[in-house]
Amino acid sequence: MRTDTMGGVTLNDFTRMLEDAARQQGFVLVDSAELPPFNNDNDEAFDGPIDEDFFDQLISEAMLEADIAEAMLEADEELADQIERAHKREAVAQLGRIIEGISILASVQADLVKALVLED
Repeated sequence: MRTDTMGGVTLNDFTRMLEDAARQQGFVLVDSAELPPFNNDNDEAFDGPIDEDFFDQLISEAMLEADIAEAMLEADEELADQIERAHKREAVAQLGRIIEGISILASVQADLVKALVLED
């Protein structure tokens, strides 16, 4: 056990302070010899060396995730385009209704003018 001092603080004191600070933040410091075998997301114990197949699997998973992300982005863009087209269709329909209303008003105005002329 080392008892070197750093500015009046022994290595043991420093280690204890570091562990306390880590616990306060929700972390636990452990000696690497105490760690269990590595477990991935599928709870499969990793107990061998990292080989080319392992990297190939990581790359293929990353490519699949990238493909999924790209497909989601394309779907979002397509949905945005559909919404924009729907808004344009609605705007054209509203413009058609406005023109129809103006046409009806013009017809009513013409009838009123005709009635006034005939009345005189």
